[in-house]
Amino acid sequence: MPTQATENVPPAEDRQALETSELAESRPAQKEASDLEPAERKEPKPLGLSAPGHEIAEPVVPGGEAKTNVTEQPESVSDGTPESAAPDQPESPRSTSSRSSSTKEEGRTPTARRTTKSDTDPSHLSLRASFTNAKMESHTWRSYGFRISPDVLARLKKRLNADRTSSKNRQLAIGHYLDAALKDVSGSVDEWIEAATDFATDRLWDSESTQPSSYRVGPNAYEWVTNLNMVLQEADFGRKGTLVVSSQVEAFLDRLDAAGPLMSPARRRR
Repeated sequence: MPTQATENVPPAEDRQALETSELAESRPAQKEASDLEPAERKEPKPLGLSAPGHEIAEPVVPGGEAKTNVTEQPESVSDGTPESAAPDQPESPRSTSSRSSSTKEEGRTPTARRTTKSDTDPSHLSLRASFTNAKMESHTWRSYGFRISPDVLARLKKRLNADRTSSKNRQLAIGHYLDAALKDVSGSVDEWIEAATDFATDRLWDSESTQPSSYRVGPNAYEWVTNLNMVLQEADFGRKGTLVVSSQVEAFLDRLDAAGPLMSPARRRR
């Protein structure tokens, strides 16, 4: 009977250990977490919601793909109001009161101007009345050839220009002043003659002669001046009418100057 070669067969325990070592060598070595390179390490992500618009990665499911949740920012509905505008807040009592007061001022009737001396002085009121009468009753006004001392006439024209500026009335004329001065001459004939004599005494050395000029005056002044020559003749002061008229006009200018500049009358409220 042939003899079979007998192999050296290790015991069962040694054989099992050998298989285990061979299996371990055939598998690739796995790195411990501590042996990984810094780039290969993954930092744990905090749980919870992230900022709007950022993705949150979910754990990878074996055999599937990673899922991401995107937290979308809610859309705002625009109502035409700028985003930067602050919400409406109730107005403070101070701002409300100031706005209401300004509204009242806009709708309020302008107050009348302050009363001046021109509104109460008799000479100014007489001049205003003469101007008004010349406009409203112009058909009653008539022309008369006056002779007035040159210095008085020059002063009258100067006053006229000043009053046109202060009253803003460019329609004022010399006739209005003559009417105001002569329509209500006060005093007696003897007083007129005395005033004219003083006037002539102050101008004895004046060489300027008077020139006749026609001006329109109202009915009262016209009547007074047309009767003046006859009245003076009766008082033995004839042919001196120029002195009487000039002295009366000068006295009227003195009263105007004492009351200040002429102002336009305030409008009456209706």
